[in-house]
Amino acid sequence: MKQLLALIKLEFALKFPRFDKSKKLYVKIFDVIAILIGVGIVAALIMFMFKNIINICLRSNLGNEFLIFFILIVQLIQLFIGLGLLTKTLFFNSDSGSLLKLPVSGEKIFVAKSLFAFIYMCIFSFLIMVPVLIMYGILAAGYGMLPTPALYYCMIPFVCVFSAILPFILATIFALPTMYVISFLKSKFVLMLITYVAIVAIGFVTYMQVLDILLKLLNSNDAGSVLTADVVANVKNITYYFYPEVALKNILTGNNFLKSFFVTILVGAVCVIGLVYIAKKIYVKVLLNNVESENTFLRKNIKIKKMSVTSALFKREFINIFRSVNYSFQYLAVVLTTPLMVYFSNAICGNIGIEKLGSGLLPGISILVLIMFLSMAVSFSASSLTREGDKFFHTKIIPVTYKRQVSVKLSLYMIVTVPSILISCVALWLFGTLSISQALLYTLAISLIMLGNACFGIERDLKNPKFKYLGNEEMTNANRNIISSVGIGLVISLVLGVAAIIVSYIFSLNFIYYILFGFAVPYAVIEFITLYAKIEKKYHNIEA
Repeated sequence: MKQLLALIKLEFALKFPRFDKSKKLYVKIFDVIAILIGVGIVAALIMFMFKNIINICLRSNLGNEFLIFFILIVQLIQLFIGLGLLTKTLFFNSDSGSLLKLPVSGEKIFVAKSLFAFIYMCIFSFLIMVPVLIMYGILAAGYGMLPTPALYYCMIPFVCVFSAILPFILATIFALPTMYVISFLKSKFVLMLITYVAIVAIGFVTYMQVLDILLKLLNSNDAGSVLTADVVANVKNITYYFYPEVALKNILTGNNFLKSFFVTILVGAVCVIGLVYIAKKIYVKVLLNNVESENTFLRKNIKIKKMSVTSALFKREFINIFRSVNYSFQYLAVVLTTPLMVYFSNAICGNIGIEKLGSGLLPGISILVLIMFLSMAVSFSASSLTREGDKFFHTKIIPVTYKRQVSVKLSLYMIVTVPSILISCVALWLFGTLSISQALLYTLAISLIMLGNACFGIERDLKNPKFKYLGNEEMTNANRNIISSVGIGLVISLVLGVAAIIVSYIFSLNFIYYILFGFAVPYAVIEFITLYAKIEKKYHNIEA
């Protein structure tokens, strides 16, 4: 038992490292406050949306169906989170090879890693489900639709834990084939990158379609016009077949309580025993093969080609990014999907009648969405030096000025960002939000803002690089420089978007361009000068 607890503690230590002791106290306090404010705003918006949805469902006599669908949605999210977590924890964790050398059985390693993933999923359940279920209980009691309030609130923790069991079991079952798929795709870099980008695009389109339906429902003054008697009957018939979710709903509401309670426990216990039995048969064997395969390398003879200094630097930067699917995904995924995000954001606004509020609202929203998403993509520039790792010394010994090296890094982000902005603005022109001249002006102004963001990110990384790596020398997580870059981008998008909307109401749409260029030009110039000022000194101050 002590070994098992020690292994679980080790997993949590790897997943949640201690705070960086090098940070000053005021920096830690600022980080915590910023996180709390950001999480609080998002949580408040989500709870406001759920409050309206719950009220609509209770008025339409769909309270039980809301619980079933809510539990189902949480379980689907848990399945994807658990699948990624289990695949990484069980098969691709950097400590797997070390653990196999210890006097610990393979079953205990499997159980410890699985329990860690299950506890992580339970924490997610509590954070997501408890506020919503408590709100549902309060609202349902107001409508007289909560027959046993005491039982309902007592069973919330139980339901939060047991809602994670089914996703955990399915994720464990699918983790092995997922591992094999990922291992196959590792040598098929382009295919893997296309797959990742396609998943992001499909996920975003699905999310926007669901959001569109919810917004139409919330925007409707009469829910009965949407939730007709036939719709309500169909919803009730569909939810009847979601047996695991119906059982958890029954535990909450007290309907067939004992039967649902004991069946849920029995099924969960049988599945867990089955997983442990499977682990004894295959886990150690698969883990050994996976660890051994990581030590095999593809060797390829490469011919030395003559090229200019600038071309060589570009090639070096591209190799540094595209050597890792993780890096290339960060570099390309958001940029490639931004036009899709902008188009669907405007389509939803149009579908719910926002354009009736004024002609300047959609251009303002477009500015907000464009800058927000592109800022997340350009924030990767804040790891320009960090991701070079212990190869950073190359930048100091090669006979190339630091100014040229930084210029190549800066150009790298603008090469993919400017076309994405242009395509997004053309999509807005096709959608009818902008004229062709307005689309070109938007492209120029937002490109200048992204230039400023890229300069800001690189300059932050120059001043304070954070070298943290796994065994393959990849960054383990986003450092403070990337977070700062994202934060600046979000603030700029919010300020400019809201300002554009307000100005369009007070004056005219033409004043939007004064705001955009009035900010973009000085911002880009100041950040550009700041980046290149004393750049030699900044490089010499870095010790890697």
